Amino acid sequence: MELKSAQLIGIRGLMLVLLSASVLVTLATCLVVAHGVLRDALIHSALESH
Repeated sequence: MELKSAQLIGIRGLMLVLLSASVLVTLATCLVVAHGVLRDALIHSALESH
């Protein structure tokens, strides 16, 4: 019985790690895309004003 609970905790831990990693990757991707969009908008507005 203890072996099953240890395997269950291992599987839950693995799922938690994978879920956390996927959330962090998603947030990092969103930040990179937002940075690129804002950078392009700033460059465009700076060039347009001169």
